[in-house]
Amino acid sequence: MRLIAHDIFAFGLGTYVLAQLGAGIASSAALAFLLSVAVNRIIDAGHYQKKGRPARSHLTHSVFTAPIWGLLVGLAISSIALFVLHVDLLLPGAIAGTLAAFAHLFLDSLTEGGVFLWKKRMALAHFKYNNGLANGLAIMAGVLMLVAAV
Repeated sequence: MRLIAHDIFAFGLGTYVLAQLGAGIASSAALAFLLSVAVNRIIDAGHYQKKGRPARSHLTHSVFTAPIWGLLVGLAISSIALFVLHVDLLLPGAIAGTLAAFAHLFLDSLTEGGVFLWKKRMALAHFKYNNGLANGLAIMAGVLMLVAAV
């Protein structure tokens, strides 16, 4: 999936879940936005070149490692908020970061490249990463979750 589809889907999902857990809509949206952008970039930073083309690494695109990356990024950003703004967002940050990682894996599992289960790839579907319909549906789902949060 395209990075924008990952960002919007994770943003909508994070905002919706945090709002349902009782966080205010503004803080839910702000935290979910920051973490969707940060986590998606961290996970995609694990790509490497294979025959001149980017390929996914099991270090960042595994169902076991990606949630850890999301959790660490969520805790890091929440810790910064705690020390700078004196706002305790550690639990919501951990939740939103982990959700953003799982959202990234879910969308990537719909593509040809799939995701890793240990060192073996698995894919739920085999869309090309730039498939307009698949990306559009992911974006629409993210927007609908964002609207539902309000």
